[in-house]
Amino acid sequence: MVVPGVEDHLAPVPPPVRDALRDAHDAGIPVAALCGGAFVLAQAGLLDGRRAVTHWNLTTLLSATHPAVDVVPDALFVEDGGVWTAAGVAAGIDLCLHLVRTVHGAEAASTIARAMVTAPSAPAHRHSSSSTRHPPPRSPNATPPTRWRPYGNGRSAGWPNR
Repeated sequence: MVVPGVEDHLAPVPPPVRDALRDAHDAGIPVAALCGGAFVLAQAGLLDGRRAVTHWNLTTLLSATHPAVDVVPDALFVEDGGVWTAAGVAAGIDLCLHLVRTVHGAEAASTIARAMVTAPSAPAHRHSSSSTRHPPPRSPNATPPTRWRPYGNGRSAGWPNR
């Protein structure tokens, strides 16, 4: 069960949603939240005493409004007791691909990643933008980045020719 990010992080979550999340977790179904969706899991009580992440810009708010949550400030995604949280949109994609890989295998995750034009996997322990909010200044003598080149014959793998 995946909870998307929410626009109003402090809006009360309806009781049926909180109950459905708790029931799913109690039944052994993995529960995940992307970005600000961590606030929904926190209101459901699923993050109490657990490690969790959210977008770097929301970590202080999550800590302040839900002090029982152990907010991890610099991970892309974490799992604690069958509850998954991801730091932001890109980290949410990484988490979803990880969950697909776990349940359906690496080939399924790679197929989805290719279709999305993203990397097939990212380590959860890689630091998020919270630890480096701005890229370091570039040296004037740095080698310019190489141009992007398409795979193989230049056509997208797995996509029909148009």
